[in-house]
Amino acid sequence: MTFTGDYIRAFDEETAKVKDASALVEAMKKRYPNLGGVGSLELSAKVAKGEMSWP
Repeated sequence: MTFTGDYIRAFDEETAKVKDASALVEAMKKRYPNLGGVGSLELSAKVAKGEMSWP
């Protein structure tokens, strides 16, 4: 559970710093270079930066 909490906090921190989803994905890849499931990260980044709506 520690990883999940740390990841969510990192995602929130990076979301506030970057201008778009692409930059958010790159920032998270730098923080977590061995993270799998990049597709989920890309989707989450688009929603978080308002580039895609989530039902």
